[in-house]
Amino acid sequence: MRTLGSVAVLFAAMLTIGCGSPPADIPKVNLYPVMGIISVDGKPAKGVHVVLHPVGNNDPSAVTPNGITDDTGVFSLTTYSVADGAPEGSYQLSFSWPEAASPGAGDSDDMIEKLPPQYQLAASSGVSLEVNTNTEAMPLFELSTL
Repeated sequence: MRTLGSVAVLFAAMLTIGCGSPPADIPKVNLYPVMGIISVDGKPAKGVHVVLHPVGNNDPSAVTPNGITDDTGVFSLTTYSVADGAPEGSYQLSFSWPEAASPGAGDSDDMIEKLPPQYQLAASSGVSLEVNTNTEAMPLFELSTL
């Protein structure tokens, strides 16, 4: 039992160390708060994952701000810490709307995608966003399952 307690304390310490500010070697850039709304087939969509991919930057280690919609279809972008925003720039967006294939399923292998394949790749989604000081407060992104 003592070993289990020690492991739990060690795990909690590791989680705490991993949270907070970004590593010191990551270049610091200004972030702009960005919130948006995603609707699918005209209705707010809960659980849609949105990822911003910098235009012209194919580096796999590029910063890709992301968010997940709430019950009302609203998301806030996260880059380094929750809802901190996104760096200034031009982005192409990708979307994923996973759903459990069966009740109780939680493993990624047990998920089905509710959006058409073109939305899952930034290059084919047809959706873009410019992030800067003038970014619209709540841009609406209307997606379709057709």
